[in-house]
Amino acid sequence: MIPEAEGEMLSPKALRSVLRRADRPPGLQSTPGVGFLVVIESTGSGFSAYAPDLVGCVSAGQSAEEAEASMREAIHGYVEELRNACLPIPAPSASVRLVNVNV
Repeated sequence: MIPEAEGEMLSPKALRSVLRRADRPPGLQSTPGVGFLVVIESTGSGFSAYAPDLVGCVSAGQSAEEAEASMREAIHGYVEELRNACLPIPAPSASVRLVNVNV
């Protein structure tokens, strides 16, 4: 399901399917079937993470796993703040595409 060939794309529907099956930390409840693409990048001193569909929702950690766990909490808090403010929760729309280039 993860793109392996150039031009192969993971659709939002396929991404939601993958994320739905992902483990969620105890205490974090989400609507079944809703997941957001999270990008985790090495920073040289740790890892940073962000969700392209949730503007301003960012996190970090000493390891990729810690950044992911922290990002799950950040997304939970972000969505709760939107709900508290009676604002709509953005529908997941980001996708992943592997692009090969000659270097």
